Amino acid sequence: MKTSYKLALLFAPFVLMIIVNELVRPTIKEKPYGGFGVTFMNPELWVKDRCSWACHNSSKYCEKHHIRYVRPIKKYIDPLYFGIIRFLKGFGNYGLANIIFLVIGWPLLMWFLLIGCLDLRAELKIKKHA
Repeated sequence: MKTSYKLALLFAPFVLMIIVNELVRPTIKEKPYGGFGVTFMNPELWVKDRCSWACHNSSKYCEKHHIRYVRPIKKYIDPLYFGIIRFLKGFGNYGLANIIFLVIGWPLLMWFLLIGCLDLRAELKIKKHA
């Protein structure tokens, strides 16, 4: 597989996320959450029909109002969800650990696995036609 395709596969999800965020930003009517000299997109206070920073800081309200589809499997998700949070808080700087592991590390691992699969597929295709 060409290097340019591999790089496109690496950056495409991030570019798509930025495009979607910037298209949604003008539609947000609630007061945004601010901290550390930055204004974030999501609202600061509880919002009945979608998650906010209040949900991030305390998940009880979110669980009551926002998780209708995963409610039947919540008992399986919670140990993983809260385990990840404990793991990230264990580094002392939750925000930085979150960025390193979930924003950079996890997508990078998924990209390596995808490229590995695509390379193996190409290799098998070549051997099949040889």
